[in-house]
Amino acid sequence: MSDEATNDETLSANTDPATSWGIVIGFFLLGGLGSTLLLDGSNFVSFIITGCLVASPFWLIFTESGAEWGVENLMDSTPENVKQTSDSKTSTESRSNVVCQTCGWQNSRENNYCHDCGEELDSV
Repeated sequence: MSDEATNDETLSANTDPATSWGIVIGFFLLGGLGSTLLLDGSNFVSFIITGCLVASPFWLIFTESGAEWGVENLMDSTPENVKQTSDSKTSTESRSNVVCQTCGWQNSRENNYCHDCGEELDSV
């Protein structure tokens, strides 16, 4: 290895920013042009959407901003964090809702009658 090698092995850290963005823009244009050539009746919207879909993985891989976003939003959702989030949401919902014994509809605590079937709700 050379003396200039960095410890960070990501492509975003080892690629010049101008080159990284050139790659992303190139794939955006390639995707957009491909959509206009391959899709019948394509328009500006399909150009933009297809270009973004094609370029987004390259943005995540080659740019520093994409790599940071990917680490924060994609790689940080471990099963423990996801389970904790869903447990806290369920406990919050159960505190603010009353389940109808007849149909199972979740009603707000303020309701005296079920929003779905009209049966009187038991006060718990």
